Amino acid sequence: MPRFLFLFLSCSLFLCACKKETFDTEAPAIAFLSPENHGDTASGDSLKIKVELKDNVLLDRYELKIIEIIANKRFDTVEAKQDFVKARFAELKFNFVYTVQEVKYYEIQMKVYDKAGNTSMKSVYQHIVL
Repeated sequence: MPRFLFLFLSCSLFLCACKKETFDTEAPAIAFLSPENHGDTASGDSLKIKVELKDNVLLDRYELKIIEIIANKRFDTVEAKQDFVKARFAELKFNFVYTVQEVKYYEIQMKVYDKAGNTSMKSVYQHIVL
């Protein structure tokens, strides 16, 4: 009987001493390196978008949308998506040229997911001038 008691206590102590699994509850971070929020871009120029995505564990994927805003109406213009196999951080460089005939606003929206399912979303706005 003492032998079983000793074995039971030893197993219990071992199981209690095991490192407990921690769960990722921290959302990924998004930093727009360019363009500047509420900046101006001349009509016909390239709107250069540079974004840095980081997570404390692993990134899963991102979704980038470029949305035209005309008279308070929103129109999705460009959409890009990317899944990551393994990454601790990622940098996205996205360039496009869009010629406009009138003054418009663009929302550049980035949404990023980590492997645990946490998400972050951030936007910057650009004014297109003639």
